[in-house]
Amino acid sequence: QTDTLSPRNLVVHMDDAKTRARQALESVSFDVHESRQFVDYAKSFTARASRTKGGFRWLCLVLVGLVAGGVAVLIQFLLMQVNEFNLHTQRWLFDMEVGL
Repeated sequence: QTDTLSPRNLVVHMDDAKTRARQALESVSFDVHESRQFVDYAKSFTARASRTKGGFRWLCLVLVGLVAGGVAVLIQFLLMQVNEFNLHTQRWLFDMEVGL
């Protein structure tokens, strides 16, 4: 029994307890793939749930791209309309013989 209570064994036992506690806790600065919680979380997904999640991500990505493209087209269209209005206004003022 004195072997199990020797300082060396006590330190090893404490280190094992610290290691187990460290592996069981999450923290701000850790590698996600080494976290026990993340590994359990990743293993909990079935293949169908994983495909569904991946499909949803792709759908969001496509929708963001379409919305960004739509906004770009709308801005270009509005700029063309403003330019045409400007030219029309200048022609009208010229026809009315107002000095530019």
